[in-house]
Amino acid sequence: MRLLMTVLILLLAGCSTTQKASTDEIPQSKQIYYLQHRVMPQWTFESNNALFSDLQRGDLSRLRTVATELISSQYAKGISVTALPKHDAVLVTFPTPKIFPNCYYVVIAKHSDGFSFYTYEKTMKLSSDDTVVGVVGTWSPDGSHGNKGPRTYHSADEFVGELFAE
Repeated sequence: MRLLMTVLILLLAGCSTTQKASTDEIPQSKQIYYLQHRVMPQWTFESNNALFSDLQRGDLSRLRTVATELISSQYAKGISVTALPKHDAVLVTFPTPKIFPNCYYVVIAKHSDGFSFYTYEKTMKLSSDDTVVGVVGTWSPDGSHGNKGPRTYHSADEFVGELFAE
């Protein structure tokens, strides 16, 4: 509950102070971005394994509660998780993004020294024959975002396959 209140306060703090704001006034694409690119990475790196542990067990209750508060219950219901025990990781699948850079998928991998947080984000098409679908990104514990470049993936298997290629 504390995390949810912190998230809502931070979200509303970014709004104009001259008028009263609500999450309904913030475009849904920005609410989704905030969940995927701010809340989840921070939660991953600062929750002492809580988010990862929940997701690994298939427990989406806390993530869906936050997604419902930030975005909508319909959006939250469209989030799913797949455990990847071979890689000590989880794949989070989101409703198909309508706007870039919202995510198709997030992979959180646990390591002996912490976590890796990967995103597969929708990108814009530069031409009608452009085959690029998304961009692979990373988030680090210090809040910095890395870009691993454009990809043509159409499935989670392609995304996960590259991340864990041996």
